[in-house]
Amino acid sequence: MRPDRSNQAPSINCVDSINCVDSINSVNSVNSVNRSTASSTCERGMTLIELVICLGLVGLVLLVAVPALGNLARSAGLGAVSRKVSSRMAGCRAQAMLRGRSIGMVFEHTTDGVWSCYTVEDGDNDGIHSDDIRSGRDRRLEQPIRLEAYGASPGFLAGEHVPDPSGHGLVRGNLDDPIRSGPSNIVSFTPQGTATPCSIYFTDHRARMQVLRIYGATGKVHQLRWSPGKSRWEAAGL
Repeated sequence: MRPDRSNQAPSINCVDSINCVDSINSVNSVNSVNRSTASSTCERGMTLIELVICLGLVGLVLLVAVPALGNLARSAGLGAVSRKVSSRMAGCRAQAMLRGRSIGMVFEHTTDGVWSCYTVEDGDNDGIHSDDIRSGRDRRLEQPIRLEAYGASPGFLAGEHVPDPSGHGLVRGNLDDPIRSGPSNIVSFTPQGTATPCSIYFTDHRARMQVLRIYGATGKVHQLRWSPGKSRWEAAGL
């Protein structure tokens, strides 16, 4: 007679239980990895979006800043080249009075289209003359220096009606010649403090001009500035 097992609890296979637990843990682990990967992917996506936005902002700033920097550089160049000439003129005047003989500045238009200048000393007490410079009687005191800085140089704004700094009418004559000191392009300073009266024009070739005006009776240098749309020149500090 077989024993009655209907009331007995079903047996549990331990091996099956362990495998079940391992399966559950594996599923949980995979889910965790998937969530971590999704989160990482989301974070990388946000970082790329932010990078694109930052690059766009940088490009916008550069678009606004580059023209402004260009204008600033040209303005600085215009001031630099005019100060280079005015400071040498002041030095020439001081040397002439100290040495008791004329000192001059000679301006030349070089073959590459750039203006240059250098100083000379009167060697035969008859003033500064081109012939004496070529013969060596009037001695050069320095090598020529180029008069240009950030696109600025001696010259006039092309296509503009430039008012005369004296306040009467417009600048006349050859507008390819910005050194208005006579045909020799020499500015002389005497031991008495007088000088060759002249005007030397500078431009940034975009929107500004400056002029150095040397007054014969005193040898003093005055600087003026002008831009299109203005009817007259204004004083500018050296």
